[in-house]
Amino acid sequence: MDSIVPSHHHHQQQEENYFICVRCQKYLRILDEERQTQNDEESSFTICCCVCLGLWQSNGKERLRSALEAACERYGGIASNRFACLPNHGPTATLAGDVCIRYRYFAERESKRNNNNRKATDFATYQVDLKRHIYRHIDAIIKEARNDSVGDEGADWDWEELNPKATSEEQGYLSTHILCLPPREAPVLIIDDAVKGNNNKKRRKHHRQRPFTTQGGDPRVNLEARLESKGYHWTTSTEAEAMSVSTIVNQSKIEDTPVLAMEYHVIVFRRPMFLYGCYTKSRRDVSQTPFVVMRDGGNAPSSNTCSSPNQESSSSSPPPPTNPPKKQKKTAETLGVTSVEEQICGPIEEMLGISTLNNPPPNKQHNDHQHGNDSADPPNGNQSGTLYGMIKFHGSGREDMDVRMLVRSDSPTCRGRPFCVQIIDAFRPISRKEQLITLLHTINHTIGDNTVADVTCCPSTQNPLAISYGKNPLGVGISPYNFQMVPSDVFSGLQQSTESKVKHYGCYCWSKNALPYENLHRVLFGSLTFPLTIQQKTPIRVLHRRSNLIRERQILNVTAKRLDDHHFWLSLTTSAGTYVKEFVYGDLGRTQPSISSLMGCRTCLLELDCEGIEMPETDD
Repeated sequence: MDSIVPSHHHHQQQEENYFICVRCQKYLRILDEERQTQNDEESSFTICCCVCLGLWQSNGKERLRSALEAACERYGGIASNRFACLPNHGPTATLAGDVCIRYRYFAERESKRNNNNRKATDFATYQVDLKRHIYRHIDAIIKEARNDSVGDEGADWDWEELNPKATSEEQGYLSTHILCLPPREAPVLIIDDAVKGNNNKKRRKHHRQRPFTTQGGDPRVNLEARLESKGYHWTTSTEAEAMSVSTIVNQSKIEDTPVLAMEYHVIVFRRPMFLYGCYTKSRRDVSQTPFVVMRDGGNAPSSNTCSSPNQESSSSSPPPPTNPPKKQKKTAETLGVTSVEEQICGPIEEMLGISTLNNPPPNKQHNDHQHGNDSADPPNGNQSGTLYGMIKFHGSGREDMDVRMLVRSDSPTCRGRPFCVQIIDAFRPISRKEQLITLLHTINHTIGDNTVADVTCCPSTQNPLAISYGKNPLGVGISPYNFQMVPSDVFSGLQQSTESKVKHYGCYCWSKNALPYENLHRVLFGSLTFPLTIQQKTPIRVLHRRSNLIRERQILNVTAKRLDDHHFWLSLTTSAGTYVKEFVYGDLGRTQPSISSLMGCRTCLLELDCEGIEMPETDD
């Protein structure tokens, strides 16, 4: 709407040059008979209420419909989605402070006119009812869109085949947020310096350099930040409610300010979905998550200050002084050919798509990167370093990059390493079991095979029963038996789920002393009783990031097999949390007893395989 159009039906409104809709009149307790009997509908398309700025009026529904349809377009449209309605999941709305200022202004005005005989309804009640009015419009728009579409709501959503606990959490549903703001060209009604000063105090943030992006933020806050970057300025409801009535009456010029209808800024974001499974890894150059290290840029040696080892110096005098080298930018380097996270999350992102619509706007940190004011490269594909839409991978523990993660086929309860994937703000939901089967085949590279339970025997292992899932040439596969949607608490409790589990290991070891030709197992372990309790101090290799403690662990079972004079194979079954590498070579005596102490010589672990985790069916 443009400026105020006074009604010609009411002489008093012409004189005061403002129009108040019927709904606002009722809350303000304006009992003028002419205003009470006025038909709000006949003027709602030509006159904008100077209190609610069109939010109560009927033409607001069509403007809201257009905004909601535009927000849902990339997510498949209104009719093809289900919308969250549980507490804390359903629609939310934020009103600019203009409504609060205007309502309190006219409430005070009418109160003085009536000599305080009829006080207006408090603004908190007015605001709650106004938001409910907007939510009713949202519900009506969704129902109308479904009625106009072919088929019923969620025709492609097959809930019976998915986890009922996951679906009861409204995983994959769309949440809606509406931000009601005056147009960009609308003037700010009033600026209370005291209130603005308190609310604009921002805590200084220390931006730590990261070679990767992180997930975080609130899409509703990100929407406000994006609008501010586009030139929108408004008083928030919190600031308006903190203003005194005298400030609003004395400093605002409401009757002289053009009345422009509120704009609806609508966003939708898909609620997180959680997938659970177990993976195997049959290569020693694949990490669990992207293995990124920051390298310092090296300075090339100058020709007049350095010579090769075989080149004699042409002069015995010291080299001339040179300028100190400039500090080089740090560069991110990724180790390994790929990671388990990339092999699993990549196909998921290709199938569902991840929204970038609700990410925060570019910030000053990105501008610093562009002008070379930072010592590290900006995060790839992200200008702010933080994304809202993302796929987060969480494994139950982790193995080193050079350790294979396998499964023992002779144990029906042996699984790969459990993992859980959190899918945040996807364009498309997981609504059918066929999608999970397609993902399984895509990750395992078994598309077109007749069997789902495809496994591969791993070479270079002394245990022929150790297998991996799928045929992925990069070595990553997932179990076909338990890949499913799960409740959200699985993601947070995944680490604790394996702390009491039993794990199997295969170790390819070297001994400095020559090994006996027969009965190696009896020589090493004949005098021991299993389960064997060992004492392990925090390994030196992780002492920089973990407390120096003594941990008791159990070696439940062990067998030894001689391969040649100096090489042997160990098959271990241990309690969770055992440092297997340190159990083999002793870690300078920090693990007692160890294979090294039992043999009385130096030993080395050349290759390590985790051959599965025992997980009862009830836990899976």
